[in-house]
Amino acid sequence: MGNPADILVIDDTVANLRLLRGVLGHAGYRVRVAPTGEFGLAAARSQRPDLILLDLGLPDSDGMDICRELKRDPELMDVPVLILSAATSVERKVEAFRAGAADYITKPFSPEEVLARMETHLRVRRYQSELERTNERLDKSMIQLSELQRQRDQLVSMLAHDLRSPLMAVRFSLEGLTGLPAAAEESIVLALAATQQATSMINDLLHLRRNEGGFRADRQDTSLSKLVRDTVWMLRPTAPGLELNVQIAADCPTSLSCDKGLIARVLSNLLANSIRHAHSEVSVEVSLRPEGLHFGVGDDGPGVPAGEKDRIFDLYYSGSHRGHGVGLAFCRMAVEAHGGTIQVCDDRAHGGICFTIPVAEPIQEALRA
Repeated sequence: MGNPADILVIDDTVANLRLLRGVLGHAGYRVRVAPTGEFGLAAARSQRPDLILLDLGLPDSDGMDICRELKRDPELMDVPVLILSAATSVERKVEAFRAGAADYITKPFSPEEVLARMETHLRVRRYQSELERTNERLDKSMIQLSELQRQRDQLVSMLAHDLRSPLMAVRFSLEGLTGLPAAAEESIVLALAATQQATSMINDLLHLRRNEGGFRADRQDTSLSKLVRDTVWMLRPTAPGLELNVQIAADCPTSLSCDKGLIARVLSNLLANSIRHAHSEVSVEVSLRPEGLHFGVGDDGPGVPAGEKDRIFDLYYSGSHRGHGVGLAFCRMAVEAHGGTIQVCDDRAHGGICFTIPVAEPIQEALRA
């Protein structure tokens, strides 16, 4: 049950003090009494009560002034003060609430009414205290979580930096192998492609860590067809047995103003995801739409689960089917750096991710015409 609530009654009427002490004591409260405002303030400051019943007609001071004084004290300001008064005017009640009172009980009062109102305010105060403690625990947990995240990010960055050197060594060693049987040559090509993919993931991660506030797109005119086809060609060794299709609509511009490196890595990441989950086919489709140049990268795999569509682009969220928690986050930041959008394609029969990049105004005007 816990300790009984400590109630301080400040009232100069002996009959009221006896009545309240008896009623509250019988209800299980610990009751202290003070016959003057000065004694009441001293009693409250010596031991903080859980609730104060305050009479306005005190012999040494106005109860309103005592209420204001209690509310100015940082140690007592959140203690509920219930006013007891024979005054029934609206003006007097408003003055009491403006002074900081939590409630106003008119005399003559019913003991049952006083108990009911007290219990309500004590319950509210108890909930407030629990909420404050919960918030303090949450604040402490957030600080600890932020520190853990900082340490994790630092460790990830260190590991990413350290992994690039051995990966480069593996790549150079594989490229130096010659005169091998055809089967071995095929394995070397696959190993080189996997090494390149791992290096790309590391570069994405480091890029994200350096540009958490957002990427800056260094735009230049780039051949659209060459950008798409070169990216697909580089990933063909990682897709044995899969059909890789590229379809660029005839009305698409031949040149695209973009950061070639960023967009190539976006396509590479999306293609790598589709290759990982495809059964037999991966496709890249580019079309011109009113909102811009639309890229769709898809496959005939199981697709993205409905519950993950809004989360797969979050950093470190790998989900149950797609990515390693870095590549798609990189894609979103790179596309947004171009003023574009990226999302799961809902218009595809199977899996797919689409992104759109705004194009030059003359092209958009031609589309609107």
